[in-house]
Amino acid sequence: MSLRTTSIFALCLFLGACAFKKDGAKEPSSPTSNSDVIETVEKVSFTGELNESNVKINFIEDEEPGLYRLEITWPEEVPAMKVSVGNTPYQILKSGNRFTMPIGYSTKTNIHLVALNALGGESSTFTAEATSPKDILISNEEYLDQDSVISANRIYLLENGRIITNGYDLSLNANKIYVTSPSLESKSRMHFRDAHILTTTPKNVATSIEFLKGSHIKIKAQKAVGHLRVAMVGFNGIDGKPGSNGTAGTVGKKGRDGDIKDFSEYCVNDDGRPCLGSSQISCTANPTNGEAGSPGSQGQDGESGSAGGNSGILTAIIDDHTQFKLEVAQRRGLGGRGGAGGKGGQGGPGGAPGDNPLKKCKSAAVGPRGTNGADGKPGPDGKAGLLDDVITNVSNFSRYEID
Repeated sequence: MSLRTTSIFALCLFLGACAFKKDGAKEPSSPTSNSDVIETVEKVSFTGELNESNVKINFIEDEEPGLYRLEITWPEEVPAMKVSVGNTPYQILKSGNRFTMPIGYSTKTNIHLVALNALGGESSTFTAEATSPKDILISNEEYLDQDSVISANRIYLLENGRIITNGYDLSLNANKIYVTSPSLESKSRMHFRDAHILTTTPKNVATSIEFLKGSHIKIKAQKAVGHLRVAMVGFNGIDGKPGSNGTAGTVGKKGRDGDIKDFSEYCVNDDGRPCLGSSQISCTANPTNGEAGSPGSQGQDGESGSAGGNSGILTAIIDDHTQFKLEVAQRRGLGGRGGAGGKGGQGGPGGAPGDNPLKKCKSAAVGPRGTNGADGKPGPDGKAGLLDDVITNVSNFSRYEID
């Protein structure tokens, strides 16, 4: 049997396209020739090459957060296809030109295709690496410690999920944003605990002046679904520093010392020489009291409290917002308290009394302490912050101020 005849025989078995006459059997009404078989095989065989132009790889969004379906299609002319995704064994698909399977978000995988001809032999291969789109699922509290940009195909704010900016800027960029937490329609106004995005909790004091400007939150999406609640809360202002205490006064001058004089009597001895008679010391000037200490200096005035923090700016631009509601609560940061005035300086100690030599004079007293300096004035409290702008194209939008 020739090689061509053998191939035709194999094709007949594969296609069921050949008819053989049994002894005593009737002739078939329309016998199939070898050329007909070859023509049929050529019609169901794929003679081209698999490439990026005829193999399409798509990721279809699933309703389940974070889940997609990988879809691979190829030319309809391929009789059968061997498909392997990742490290999975090859599957042979003999009908259709489509393969699908579930896949998680942000998953990188290798795709291997082998086109089979009508004989089951490999006619062309194709390999590619593909990564499913990125989803962000927020189901707990997320705290920012720097300005942040969150970009994804889909962003989900799930029940109990929220972002606290801590005064930093936040940008959310997505094709779709889904808010799945329960609705609060029974409440006329939300509490800050209800917010999906919160800048800071009330009564928090800014740690530095830069945070008083408030967060700038930018939300941009092609489509958003659900009820998003944003609480734009300004930090309270920074308290003023207390004034420095005044300095103490200096010690008063010492009093003038007392003065004495010896009034001894002079005499003459028997031999005619002079002698010193009985001594009599008297006070000629009493010592004086010490002088008063100098007054203490005045305490410095306290510094002013800083202004309260601004609520921050919110920008929300949603192309398709027909199934979306935006609720924004704003709160001004309270001004910082003025610093206390510094205490006045203590008066200086009185001066020491003048000396009383030989205790012959009336003793003097220590000088009086100097007067204390006046206390500084307390600094004024800062003013409350401002309510910044909310810029949005969302039609179902509400905005109000909270205490």
